[in-house]
Amino acid sequence: MDLQASLFILILISLLYLLFSLLIKPKLWCNCEICSAYLTLSWSKQFNNLCDWYTHLLKNSPSKTIHIHVLRNTITANPENIEYMLKTKFHNFPKGKPFSIILGDFLGRGIFNVDGDSWKFQKNMASMELGKTSICCYVFDIINCEIKTRLVPLLSKQDQVLDLQDVFKRFSFDVICWFSFGIDPSCLELSLPMSKLAMAFDLASKLSAERAMNVSPLVWKIKRALNLGSEKELKRAIERINLLAKEVIRQRRKTGFLNSNDLLSRFMSIINDETYLRDIIISFLLAGRDTVASGLTSLFWLLSKHSNVVSAIKQEADRIIGENKELTSFDQMKELHYLQATVYESMRLYPPIQFDSKFCQNDDVLPDGSVLKKGTRVTYHPYAMGRIEEIWGEDCLEFKPERWLKHDGVFSPENPFKYPIFQAGFRVCLGKEMALLEMKTVTLSLIRRFRIELLTPPSPDQHPRKPHENQRQLYGELSSGSGQINPTKAVNPGLIYDINEDLYISFLCKQGYDTRTITLLIGGKKEYHCFSFKPGRGIDGLNYPSMHIYLDGTNPNISAVFHRTVTNVEEGDLEYNVKVASPKELSVVVIPKTLKFMVCR
Repeated sequence: MDLQASLFILILISLLYLLFSLLIKPKLWCNCEICSAYLTLSWSKQFNNLCDWYTHLLKNSPSKTIHIHVLRNTITANPENIEYMLKTKFHNFPKGKPFSIILGDFLGRGIFNVDGDSWKFQKNMASMELGKTSICCYVFDIINCEIKTRLVPLLSKQDQVLDLQDVFKRFSFDVICWFSFGIDPSCLELSLPMSKLAMAFDLASKLSAERAMNVSPLVWKIKRALNLGSEKELKRAIERINLLAKEVIRQRRKTGFLNSNDLLSRFMSIINDETYLRDIIISFLLAGRDTVASGLTSLFWLLSKHSNVVSAIKQEADRIIGENKELTSFDQMKELHYLQATVYESMRLYPPIQFDSKFCQNDDVLPDGSVLKKGTRVTYHPYAMGRIEEIWGEDCLEFKPERWLKHDGVFSPENPFKYPIFQAGFRVCLGKEMALLEMKTVTLSLIRRFRIELLTPPSPDQHPRKPHENQRQLYGELSSGSGQINPTKAVNPGLIYDINEDLYISFLCKQGYDTRTITLLIGGKKEYHCFSFKPGRGIDGLNYPSMHIYLDGTNPNISAVFHRTVTNVEEGDLEYNVKVASPKELSVVVIPKTLKFMVCR
């Protein structure tokens, strides 16, 4: 069957399925205010994303529960409802088939993709192993080794720009692979090619999640059956993961696993099925990679804005560990109560998993009176809960680690159903202590060695000279600036490169991006067409400190003209000396050599 025929069949079956859905679906449209706003996207005029809109709705709901009827989705931020779902009537709120089907090819029968006896078996097995003191010490050693030999040396290098979120993703993948498989993917070794396992894992995670974005499950199922598009890519990624995982398992059997501490070796003494072992370990990789990286990224963003919190963590560490002394044991970490409170507070405001869903197995009624029909998706929303005054008080929007401490400075955890960051009840996260240990160790190690500063101003009113051109993405590079674009971080200081939205779009047009991609990058509410924008001046058309030119090595006479405009935002008569850094092979001429600034009032 050729590609055209396959696509025709895919489209035809999808249309028939949608037509069938139209005939049997009980509620295609709902005129209630929430459903109308959802279907017409009118919510997007006030809110940047669905999470913030849901938060607004939940805050204003007397029961802290809302219903999206057209999605058969009930969303709650009510701690009593969450306790009912995750503990009281746990068996009536499983993960559900829709979830397990979407992730089935990737996670198989892993703990995060199953219910019932299979889930119970894996939970008991993992609880037994993860609760041992020996494994906590093993994890502590892995984390410390990765920090000292890779993370700190990488961040200590001069004259480089790093994406901290990417660094944390690489770090957490190295750690979780060591812990789970006993292998080192060396993701933090930037000089080496990215690990094949890491690349395949990223792709499989992304494409599996995208299945949920399809109009109907039938769309991706047909693509999978015909081996087309994203499903073809997903299949290849999973095959690579399976190949690598099974090879590790076979090698471990040859070399012996009884004296190894990694999770795979521990489970191999209980399970013989290679595929089952693969599914279990891949689930732990998924849980231990992105969540930790996301949590660390949010935490360091908050620390960069709260120097008082950084100082308090350092003072506590100096008192418990000793000034200029290294953390040497897992037990020492238990005494750092303020650090623990800081990590908890960060995840209260920015949970790595913003919401989680279960499916109602039989008709039920939540404690707040919400009626649930069989098959209803029930979502609890930690992100919204962290922003509700009735749950966390009038200061709920403040980053305040002290809220977690008793009067004697000892950390005091909250009701887990009020703070379901690690889930709660029977499905509480088994890797909770490992994740906390990793986040706390990284945080302590870095803030004692480095100064944390926010590269971009957190809001338009902190830009002292000129208002932002684009306020849709307050923390984005375009809207807030980075380096020389931000007056508070400008060269020498005071010179900024102004970039507005139109200039950035012109640059993207010049680089060959299409309308759809530009719209996604800008984050706008309308489509952006290149013919509507004036072309940028120079070879790249972007007013930015850095300049790029492609050299193919065959033509020694390549030349290019870049146009840049700088604004002086410093008061008074000052002289700036700016040095142009370029490769030795290039001759760079700056015209004019001297800049004179006009006063703008």
